Amino acid sequence: MSRDAHAAIREDMTALYREAAERADAFDPAADWEARGGAGAKRRSFLALALASGVASLGGAARAQTRTSFKMDEINAVHYLATHFVADNLPADSGVEYRLLRVGAVGHARVAAFTRGDLDAFATGWNYLATIELRDLKGQAVCGVGGGGTRLLARRGSNIRTLADLRGKRIGVNQLNSQDIMLIYALRGIGMDAMKDVTRVPIANPAGIIAAMARGDIDATSTFEPSASVILAQQGATMISNLATESFGASHGGLYIRDGFVTQYPRETEAIVRATVKSIDFLNANKEAYIEKTMQITGQTREIATLAVENVSPSWLMPMNTIKAICKAVYELGLEDRDVSPVIAQRVNYSFLEKVTGKTKAELGYAA
Repeated sequence: MSRDAHAAIREDMTALYREAAERADAFDPAADWEARGGAGAKRRSFLALALASGVASLGGAARAQTRTSFKMDEINAVHYLATHFVADNLPADSGVEYRLLRVGAVGHARVAAFTRGDLDAFATGWNYLATIELRDLKGQAVCGVGGGGTRLLARRGSNIRTLADLRGKRIGVNQLNSQDIMLIYALRGIGMDAMKDVTRVPIANPAGIIAAMARGDIDATSTFEPSASVILAQQGATMISNLATESFGASHGGLYIRDGFVTQYPRETEAIVRATVKSIDFLNANKEAYIEKTMQITGQTREIATLAVENVSPSWLMPMNTIKAICKAVYELGLEDRDVSPVIAQRVNYSFLEKVTGKTKAELGYAA
C-alpha cells in the first residue's frame, strides 16, 4: 500500500470521527441551549442530566431505585461473545441497565458511535486504543475481553503450507483490521514485506472473503471467527497459523468505557467489570454454553460453532507489552502520524480489575 493510500485512510478516519464529535449531544452546563433548540432542548437536556446523575437531587433513596443506562456495542465476533453474558451476571442491586446496541460491523463504526455519544462502551481490538488516545476521545480500557479468534488460511490446492509460501500469492484482506495487522507483522518477522512480496486483495467484509476463497480469486486470507471456520470446514482450506506467536500474542482487545461514565458511576463500573470477568470465566469453563451462544448469535451450524470456539481464548487480562506493540504498529504502518505507545498506559485503568480479581497490576498484565 502506498504512502498516499495510507494518508487517504487517515483522512477518512479523521473525517469520520470529527463528524461524530460534531454530532455529539453531551450535556454542557455552559452551553447556550436556546441556540440548540429553545425550551424543548432545555427540557431534553435537563432530563438527560437528571437521568445521568441518577436524579441525585431527590436523595440517595431515589438514586437506589434508578437504574443507570449503560449502552454497550453488540459485537458478534466469537472471541468477544462474553459481552452477551454480562447482563446475566449483573446482580439485581448493581444499579445498571445493560443495553446492547448494534452500531456497525467494524471497529471504526464503533469508535464513531462512541465519539458521538451513542455508546457508553465498546469492545474491540487493542489497535483502537491508539485511536482513542490520538483523538482524545475521553475513553479508557478497564478490562480485557477478546483473545485468539484469528486463522491464516490457505485455499485448498494452493500448496501453501507456511508463511514463507505466501510470497507472490494473492491474499484476501480486510485492510488494516486486527487480523491484517497481525499478518503484516508475522510476515515482517520472517523478512517479508506484506506490501510488496504478496498481492493484497482488499475485501471489505467476511462474507466477501468466504466467497472469494470459494471462487479461487485469492490464495489465502487472514480472518476471524466464525468466518474462518466456515472456510476451514466447508472449503477444505488449510490452517497455516493463528498468528498469535508470530505477531502480538493471543490477547486481542478489551472493553473501553467513557471517562465520564467511569468518573460518575464508579460503583456501576466495578459491577460491569465484575460481570465481564464472570462471563469470560464462565465461557472458558463451559464450552457447550459457548457453542450454543455462538450458534444463536451467528446462525452457524454446530460444526462451525464448535470449530470457532476451539480457536478463541477470551481473557480479562490487559497485557501492556501487547498493547504497546500494537499501538506502535498502527504508527509504523502509516495509519496514524504519531506513536502513542510510550503514553498509552494512561488509557489503561487496572483499578477495577484489581478490586474484582484481587490481583496486582503486574499480575493483570501491566509493564512499565
